Amino acid sequence: MVRRLTLISIVTFIITMSLWYSAHSRARNKVGVNHNVYHAKHGKHKKVKDRKKEMNQKIDKARKKPKLGNRSNGTNEKNTKLLEKLEENCKKSIGHYGLDSVTVGNQAYTGNKLVKGLTLVYNEQPKCIFNLAPFCGEDFWKLLLARTQGLKYKKPTIGRINRALHYMKTLSQSDFSDRLNTSKKVLLIRDPLKRMIAAYRDAFEEKVVRAEIKDVVLNMNSFFKRQPNSTSVITFPEFFRYVASSPSHPTANRLWGPLTNPLMVCDIKWDCIYSIENHYDDFKYIQSGLGFKIPKGVHLAEFKSSLIIPDTEIPKYYERVDKKALSKFYKQFKLDFEIFNYKMATIRSMKNS
Repeated sequence: MVRRLTLISIVTFIITMSLWYSAHSRARNKVGVNHNVYHAKHGKHKKVKDRKKEMNQKIDKARKKPKLGNRSNGTNEKNTKLLEKLEENCKKSIGHYGLDSVTVGNQAYTGNKLVKGLTLVYNEQPKCIFNLAPFCGEDFWKLLLARTQGLKYKKPTIGRINRALHYMKTLSQSDFSDRLNTSKKVLLIRDPLKRMIAAYRDAFEEKVVRAEIKDVVLNMNSFFKRQPNSTSVITFPEFFRYVASSPSHPTANRLWGPLTNPLMVCDIKWDCIYSIENHYDDFKYIQSGLGFKIPKGVHLAEFKSSLIIPDTEIPKYYERVDKKALSKFYKQFKLDFEIFNYKMATIRSMKNS
């Protein structure tokens, strides 16, 4: 009997201890879980919050519009340096830069007719002026500006685009000066050597030759002492030699001639410089720095990346150009090279590039 009671006591003790140990383990595990939850909420979650906060700060910073000349932005800094170099080169080569608007108006007009700055186009919203120099990316800007002025056609003709644009030549001299005072001004520039390649491609490598080019070809045939109706293919060296000879034909001079004097490059104080070879960065800067907002519903003009001419293309076109023609060209376009800060390459350096 005593043995049976002792055995029962031992079994009871073991069961009691097992239950106590089991209960204690569950309680300890619960505390551990709560401890982990606490750290998950206040540790890991805190880190997530910090990362979100940091990301939001970056987004807010990116959305802020940089002011013109703000050197905190890489693109702004680059454009600011280009403007400073333009001013320096103008003062060195011509003796002045950024005349007052009244003086610019006096120089641009002869009587009531605008004789300089014929490629200047003004825009209302935002209020800005573009100097749409030929073969410097002007086709992209013409279409975009025309659409901001209400042009609805998806594939408009050149005539429709030009009619939709607001040219400064339609303004009186006083209105011309007022516009210069109250608008941001964008200058389109390009390496003269690449500009000639673009001009040749446009005139003689397209499937359809424009009527104004056909008229110039007659003058070119006379220059090369050919029959007026000659259908001989005009090569790039011939085209280049013709341009270097300072042609008197008004269309040739307007499309292919030097830019500095007729475009009043040094007379006007510019707010931004656009280069087609740097299109994507410069376009973003014009949108942010100038506040050039494209109205809702306006289809963005398509930019053809094929218009960008890499440096490797220069030797392909210029390898057969003779030194005499190149020398004449440099003499005629000297100001464009100096003021736009482009180097005058030699035939040898072209071939070695």
